[in-house]
Amino acid sequence: MSGKLKCCGVTMSLLVMATVAPCAHASASPYSSFHPGQTWLDTDGVPIRAHSAGLLTVGNDYYWYGADNYTSGDGTNVWINVYHSRDLMNWDNKGHAYVHPGPFPCASNPAPMPCGEADRPKVVRNPDTGLYLMVTKSSPRVTLATAASPLGPFAFKTSILPNGHWVGDLAVFQDPGPDGRALYLVYSVRPNGPDEHQRDIIISKFTLAWDDVLPDAVGEITEGREGPAVFFVPGTGYFIWTSHVTGWNPNPASVFFAASMEAKTWTDLGNPTHNSTSFRSQSTYILHVNGSYLYIADRFEPYVKKHIQPRYVWLPIDVSQPCPSCVPQLNVSWRDTWSLPERR
Repeated sequence: MSGKLKCCGVTMSLLVMATVAPCAHASASPYSSFHPGQTWLDTDGVPIRAHSAGLLTVGNDYYWYGADNYTSGDGTNVWINVYHSRDLMNWDNKGHAYVHPGPFPCASNPAPMPCGEADRPKVVRNPDTGLYLMVTKSSPRVTLATAASPLGPFAFKTSILPNGHWVGDLAVFQDPGPDGRALYLVYSVRPNGPDEHQRDIIISKFTLAWDDVLPDAVGEITEGREGPAVFFVPGTGYFIWTSHVTGWNPNPASVFFAASMEAKTWTDLGNPTHNSTSFRSQSTYILHVNGSYLYIADRFEPYVKKHIQPRYVWLPIDVSQPCPSCVPQLNVSWRDTWSLPERR
């Protein structure tokens, strides 16, 4: 027996398929609503594997990037998968957008060698070159890779230690200003690095070429936080959604607000979920869609340690500002199922 057949989103030889059990998922019914915390199947009927998501919108197309796994022993923690959708509910698996050339022993590697895993991918489009830039956490470094298409393949360019820090969780934010050229790296400082800024949230600005950050950080939140996700609300200001630091275990969210990405002071707005575990989730991205904002998060525990099928929590964010000079208020309520808000 020869030839190949696509089974559960994976191309397999017919000889191999003859010796293994049939696919567990042959197809999936289209979704018409979101179901936070439930198993989420792609259009092939296979659980979506895209942890610590980064979302990209290109016209009417959405791309969901995420880490395949966190298990270094099997080599899958260097894969960044990409999924494509037109409605944010039904996703086609497009395979690996990026395969990190590692892992390597990190602490001893001189720049520009990559190290660590590929995690927390964030993708933006450079308005000057038209290329797509993927930024990933490759602790303790940050990896930069580029591609001509949002589907990849992304090619490794360099890895950096921004401001000399060892980097933990990170976010990338492209300020929607007049030209879209202002790009920021927001990260949690990893412990055991060369300075005392452990777990502080650092805000750094990329160079005009988007190949490194400027020598000095432009802002800092001096509280122990990780899981940053950055977004902007026109007429209101800038927000950095974070989690506390408890490993894989969930904890209360904490959101900070300022009028500028380069503000020297950020106001802590507290926990918009009003839940001690943020609905058993950790923030990874905030998506602006149809004039609304979506909280996008992972439910890590116990699904990572016990290798259970992955879970994600997507919920709408209610943003309000009682008066022009008032501090804005965020609220996220739990919903077993919900539909995308209509375009405003």
